[in-house]
Amino acid sequence: MNDPSPGRALQQSSSVGAQDNSSVSPSADAAAFEQQLGEIADAGSGVPEQTSQVAGGVAPVAGQPDLKAYPDDAACIKQYKEDAATAGTSKIARTYASVMTDFSRYLRENNRQGIAARLNEDGLDKDQSLVEDMDLYRRSGGSRAIRAALKHLRTGARKPASLHAEDAPLISALEDALIKANFEKITAQTNGRILRRFSRWLFANEKLAIVARLYDKSLDKDAAAFDKSGKRRALTALAHLRASQSADGIAPNASRAKTVANLFHPEDAQLVSALEKALVAARYDEASAQAIARHIRKLSQWLLANNKPAIAARTGEESLDKDAASFKANGGEQQITASLAHLRASQSAAGIAPRKPRAELSPYPEDADLIKDYKAAESRPTARNYAPFLVGFSNYLRQNHKQSIAARLSDESLDEDVETYKRSGGHAKTSAALAHLAKSAAGVRAVELRRTADKLRLTMHH
Repeated sequence: MNDPSPGRALQQSSSVGAQDNSSVSPSADAAAFEQQLGEIADAGSGVPEQTSQVAGGVAPVAGQPDLKAYPDDAACIKQYKEDAATAGTSKIARTYASVMTDFSRYLRENNRQGIAARLNEDGLDKDQSLVEDMDLYRRSGGSRAIRAALKHLRTGARKPASLHAEDAPLISALEDALIKANFEKITAQTNGRILRRFSRWLFANEKLAIVARLYDKSLDKDAAAFDKSGKRRALTALAHLRASQSADGIAPNASRAKTVANLFHPEDAQLVSALEKALVAARYDEASAQAIARHIRKLSQWLLANNKPAIAARTGEESLDKDAASFKANGGEQQITASLAHLRASQSAAGIAPRKPRAELSPYPEDADLIKDYKAAESRPTARNYAPFLVGFSNYLRQNHKQSIAARLSDESLDEDVETYKRSGGHAKTSAALAHLAKSAAGVRAVELRRTADKLRLTMHH
């Protein structure tokens, strides 16, 4: 292409324009244009008047024409407006025509080739000099919509496809699949909206459609480039899409079943109530019996929410185990397998085997008082959960003729003993329980009392 010597606005290195333009995408231009529609009061004026300072001197300002547009460009733009009327895009074309007319004037004033002479190129990005001209035009006050306008001109004023046509049915099917898998409607719509935006981005950047390479790593790379927020929403939506196309489909959403208050299969209600009573009769403590019954109730909730048969109708069937595994994998109770075993035992002829009574624990009296104060002072359930571990450890210390917890709560020797205790079968969370006790009000008070007592002893010895 002939390259007439540039005017004042183009007396800059071409690398500047190339670098600046690298950050401008077609979708960015289009977004800028949408914003500009509300700002342009007179469609014929193109862009507001303003001045610009660029490297190499003061540039002729876009929007302040000294010359008319190139005749070939004017004829081309006139034909474009007629095509737009036929295609039903007259409204957008009027503004685009104004932008292109102003750009043609700018090119003519700076002795650059006109628009019409460059329309036969393979694409706007292929002509580096045009890329630089558009960039300098924008920087000198021209419309940021120039790229979108030229692209619309090249497509014959047709309405641009909003996304790859072949992606549309796939995305709609995903929304239906998510709702069927018990996801909230808003979740399904959000995933669909993200994928439509992604497909538009692929189309605008002349990349292959989603459906054409659903399992290709190149699609993941493009999704990461598209989703610049770092939240990986496009990749998450793609994962759902791929799952929807697999043989198993999208796994039912267990977490939503938790939000459906007290809704479970009515025929399971009596089953759960009988299980709880059977556990208590088998010497399970009340808290354990309630927890196991709760696991079964939540499974029943999930089954109802996912249109699956009740527990009562199939306690001995393998299909219940498969559903329980799916429930567990999708956020359900992790203890459901053991709880189902208790349920089946309660339905058998032998019933639930009675629990052996626990051996009586005998912690140090000072530790028993400390643990009692600890539980009373802490409002959160953490202390109540940790208390049995501390009682068991104190019992171990007493049986092995070691000093109590209260006597050395801040002593390193206690840490050594708790590790020995855990290796001998003590609860793994005993260390965490001790750390929580030491930080509690009761623990701090116990440490201070011990220090005071030690000081008094030293004073008496002296």
